[in-house]
Amino acid sequence: TASTGLLWGFRIGGFGAGKLLGGDFEISHYAQQITAQKTMITLNAASTKSFSFYVDDYFKVNTYLMAGDLLLRLSSKTLQPYIGLGIGMTLNNTTSPYIYQFYGSTFRRPLDQLNLGLLFRIPIGIRVNLGDKTSAFLEYRSTGNTFTSTRNIKGETDSITLNTGQTIFGLGFGF
Repeated sequence: TASTGLLWGFRIGGFGAGKLLGGDFEISHYAQQITAQKTMITLNAASTKSFSFYVDDYFKVNTYLMAGDLLLRLSSKTLQPYIGLGIGMTLNNTTSPYIYQFYGSTFRRPLDQLNLGLLFRIPIGIRVNLGDKTSAFLEYRSTGNTFTSTRNIKGETDSITLNTGQTIFGLGFGF
């Protein structure tokens, strides 16, 4: 997949004065789409099929999330590396101009569904104290977002897992 659009978010959290354990809560958005490629799809334990995606926008997912991270700070000096583990809930808008779904009693395109999902992530970053109440951070996240979709078809369940790597940066302000 490839990222589409701007990753944005808001988070609140901290470590406290001189403490090595901390946490944060975040509300954010990101989007992913399938890129043009030839891939193998497993239909069941005995069947695998080759499939070609000829365009970049074949399938797109906009993810809105609420997540919390437990963080371990490795130093409380000016440069503060940290690592963590996070979990959250996602609301995923899946769209495709090429995939059919049921609309009432009509089977037609485009696919456009909202699905709830579960997010796991591992943040690794560095926080830099810029003053008593100001800091900056740079963070890399390995994220897995899993959800199911039905296309409004009885008996169908499609499992989707998006694994992403994200680099984020921001400013922190104490209050």
